[in-house]
Amino acid sequence: MEDRHIILPTLAVLNEEVDSNDSLFAVFDGHHGPECASYASAHFHTCLLEQLKTSSTDNKQEVMKKTFDFLDKRLTLRCEKESIKSGTTASCVYISDGIAYTGWCGDSSIGILRRDKIITISKRHSPSDPLEQKRIEEAGAWWLVFKANRELTGLGVECIKVVRRYSSKTHASDGVWDMVSECEIYNTTTKFFETHDIRDYEKIADVIAQKAKENGSSDNLTLIAVFLQPVDTVWKAFGGKVATE
Repeated sequence: MEDRHIILPTLAVLNEEVDSNDSLFAVFDGHHGPECASYASAHFHTCLLEQLKTSSTDNKQEVMKKTFDFLDKRLTLRCEKESIKSGTTASCVYISDGIAYTGWCGDSSIGILRRDKIITISKRHSPSDPLEQKRIEEAGAWWLVFKANRELTGLGVECIKVVRRYSSKTHASDGVWDMVSECEIYNTTTKFFETHDIRDYEKIADVIAQKAKENGSSDNLTLIAVFLQPVDTVWKAFGGKVATE
């Protein structure tokens, strides 16, 4: 298993100076070994907290970019010293003050569930894309890895407001996104809401991952589903069963 992840519903557990509503979620899909994914999952949150504390800007979108760059430099140094040849993708979401700051590189993706559809808000940096092949070759790499691309020219960082039309978000490794379309994720998710009790909410990620397996995925599967609104609000919006006890 080369996938790693971060689930921090509140960053205040690591630093009491951080707003208790600030949260961080991330998926790292390792390639050719788990070393880089393990390092990224162990250090991304500390890099983010350090950048939040020391950065000269209050622009948290820029802080996310600096966090990726800072982590990349540290990981590059370790890879060079220890001759590590593995790599990793990353899809990270930092939520603060009602805004989700997203950062990604590689072919792990981030999706947002709206009332009518799933929207993928990250552009996948996949070697199967001719433009991405050219970018990777120009970066001197065979594969998109942190250590081979010091400047992270393929990095995407955006921010979105966590507003009512966004019910939840998912981010997952390519083992999920390669095998399950946005439409299938939407249909699977909404059907689950309609047919299951609210107490089953923790199972939604497993259900989507199972759909990827049914569609033939043999890759490692990592998926995080995060409710951006209270669970009962989302359940009611999609006609789900809400316990009254």
